[in-house]
Amino acid sequence: MSAWEQLPQLAVYGVVSGSIITLGAVGLSLTYSILRFSNFSHGDLMTTGAYMGLGFMWLFQGLLPGQWAPLSFGPALLPALVLAMVGNAGLAVIIDRLVFRRLRRAKPVLLLMAAVGVAFVLRNLVLFGAQSDPLYFSRRIQRALVLGG
Repeated sequence: MSAWEQLPQLAVYGVVSGSIITLGAVGLSLTYSILRFSNFSHGDLMTTGAYMGLGFMWLFQGLLPGQWAPLSFGPALLPALVLAMVGNAGLAVIIDRLVFRRLRRAKPVLLLMAAVGVAFVLRNLVLFGAQSDPLYFSRRIQRALVLGG
């Protein structure tokens, strides 16, 4: 396969990957501009939300069976993502109330250490619940699909 045949696939992959990174960067910069500290647990909170969505989707697949065209997920995805967003927002508020609110007037290095600690806790909770194997929302889109060739 020539480079010109791979170009559309690489462009789609680049846009999707760039969009995910952009969402995290925008959230991190908003947090920094409002609270004046770099919340290094932001990426781990995004990961927790993704795994919440995956868990809710698996839970709802028995209630809302079916698939959308070539994908391995169906109508269960929509309520799962809504619940994951609400659950992750609630988790973020709980973390803020329990950890960061108490340290608002502290030295920046204490906030940094607390953010790294929260990141470690979130990361290990995800590892405990989902192990270290990659999980996918769809079995069909876990590998690259060849476009136009």
